[in-house]
Amino acid sequence: MSTVETETAGEARKALEDVIRRGCLAAIYTSEEDRFSAGFVDAVSDIHVRLRSLDTAGRADGIGVRPLARIRRVETDDGYLVRRLAPLEVYWRNHRLWPEQRLVGHLPDLMLDTLTLSLEDRTVVTIFIGKAQYTGPVVKLASDAGTIIDLDQFGQPDGEFPFRIKEIDGVDFGSEHERRVQFLSRCGHGS
Repeated sequence: MSTVETETAGEARKALEDVIRRGCLAAIYTSEEDRFSAGFVDAVSDIHVRLRSLDTAGRADGIGVRPLARIRRVETDDGYLVRRLAPLEVYWRNHRLWPEQRLVGHLPDLMLDTLTLSLEDRTVVTIFIGKAQYTGPVVKLASDAGTIIDLDQFGQPDGEFPFRIKEIDGVDFGSEHERRVQFLSRCGHGS
């Protein structure tokens, strides 16, 4: 098992760049939770990492962006990843594709780039801030703050919520949850 404990964003970046170089599955643990996100790391900036997430059945489950400063451990080659997720990912690879959302905009900051793409494309994202989460499209955005329309599980607007980018613990998009909410909101069930 390969485990790298990280205390700084620089240490996390170095560990994640190694994961990209090796092309292996990784489990990324953040400081706010004991849970982890698993998948393939496909981009690392100076302050964020982007992960092509897998669910517990090894299926593609959207994209996650996390701040490097909140990453406390990166694991590769552990039993769960090697014996369960890797074989299941190979099985599902041809059955379900990664989300069709654009992954690359024009900004080098992965978090701001993801939020900008949501604003431009009206793509539903989930923003995690502490224990709260907001799912919907970003409707206003500046370099340090923005607003998201929070949609309920039926795609109905549940209010507008302002956020500060530096307070975001993570952003997910393209998972089953976001696709379902996006579909319902576009079918006339939402605004």
